[in-house]
Amino acid sequence: MSVTGAGHNADLIVISGRVLTIDDDNPTAEAVAVKDGAIIAIGSRASIEEFKGPATKVIDAKGGSVLPGFIEAHMHLFSGGAELAHLQLTGIHGFEALQKAIRDYAPTRPDAKMLVGQGVDYT
Repeated sequence: MSVTGAGHNADLIVISGRVLTIDDDNPTAEAVAVKDGAIIAIGSRASIEEFKGPATKVIDAKGGSVLPGFIEAHMHLFSGGAELAHLQLTGIHGFEALQKAIRDYAPTRPDAKMLVGQGVDYT
């Protein structure tokens, strides 16, 4: 993959890596260029350094592996949907704040035999 021409300075360049491309025709490379959160080029260090501009951040992978990002983007529909009604406790810190959150939530579920919360910070 390669992009050429003016105005294609990368935001980030990773050099001296073992880049796993997931491309059968070009399975590995030694450098990668990224602009606006997208890979714009992969290849040799020399070819990728052509994308270096004055504001480009350069990371030397020192022979380390460079892999594409992995995003866990699935949800179990039934349990995920059911959890929307749970008491969300992320960001609630301290006993008094937790107690208030539970006391504010309880009246919204008058028929519930058990209140369910998630995301509590146990520290």
